[in-house]
Amino acid sequence: MDREAMELEAMESDARLERMDRVAVLYAEITAATREFLRALAESDRHRDWAEAGFASCSDWLAWRIGVTRMTASEKVRAAKALEDLPLISEAMGRGDLSFSKVRALTRVATPENEAELLAFARAGSTASLERLVRGWKTMDRAGEQRAEQLRHRMRSFSVFPDGEGMYLVRGRLTPEVAAVLMRAVEAAGDAL
Repeated sequence: MDREAMELEAMESDARLERMDRVAVLYAEITAATREFLRALAESDRHRDWAEAGFASCSDWLAWRIGVTRMTASEKVRAAKALEDLPLISEAMGRGDLSFSKVRALTRVATPENEAELLAFARAGSTASLERLVRGWKTMDRAGEQRAEQLRHRMRSFSVFPDGEGMYLVRGRLTPEVAAVLMRAVEAAGDAL
């Protein structure tokens, strides 16, 4: 290979590396901006800004405002609120070192006590392997699940009140299973009428 061809090949190699570096830098900037978005979202939720706009929850408002599904919006709100108590994970995302996918998985199980260990796992592997770890971690924490179930049970409520205009006001907080049965019953009653 002559000298001119070698120089051309070296320049092409440098250009390739430069393009690849640019992609990585842009992704880190997007990740850092996503952390800022989550910080602003948590603050907006804390101040209940969504209620002033007539929405039932921050997730409802976010789904409407940015055009995502309610489930996607709920995950963003959940992760945003969880990051408030997880400074190591929050900082890593703010630097662009940790993607939202990994943060979403981590915030399902991370606590201030275990976040350093979980963060090390997140940095060492793929999002898919982290998701598997989180599922296993949640399985190991059956006592925590039992406490959450007991809390959900205590928070249940259901009431029906006449409103004075011949209509009834129904208000409640139900477990997903009970809510599904109730919705089927309401649909069946509606069909019958």
